[in-house]
Amino acid sequence: MVQDNDRGTPEAGHAQPLRAEASPVHGGLTVEEAFIALARSCVHQWQGNVAGALHAEADQAAEFIHQIRVAQRRLRSALKVFAPALPSAFTETWPRRLRDNADRFGPARDLDVLRTELLDAIAPEWLIGTIAFRRLVDTVDAERHAVHEASERALDAEEQACMILAFSADLRQHPG
Repeated sequence: MVQDNDRGTPEAGHAQPLRAEASPVHGGLTVEEAFIALARSCVHQWQGNVAGALHAEADQAAEFIHQIRVAQRRLRSALKVFAPALPSAFTETWPRRLRDNADRFGPARDLDVLRTELLDAIAPEWLIGTIAFRRLVDTVDAERHAVHEASERALDAEEQACMILAFSADLRQHPG
């Protein structure tokens, strides 16, 4: 598993979500080496955020889960871009598996965005005080709570570890 220092744990001991690191790709890499470097970066982000989400307080797990989805989306994009240089068995299997895994956490993120970036951020003052707006916020908050609980249940440590290991094993088999 990922060590605390790999999870971005600051001195205070609170894990922080891992965001995408700077691109590891540089001019001296072959196509295969570039893909492997990107894939490892994505796996590092994915693994670190799984570990962080499992140890975070319930209200803080959401950002870790979001970053898991980001890592998997980055990995799917790399698979698509590098597909001509990859074995077809690899590119036919992993994009679907990664998408299906990330989709289990999607509704929670969608409602987070609705609540924080739409309802909280752009609602006009005159609307905020109305009963209808309060009911809408209460409904969204209740649904957010339910889907966050579902996301946390879907974040099975053993299943995520097996998927990370399987992807890493396939990556290691890649000729590059």
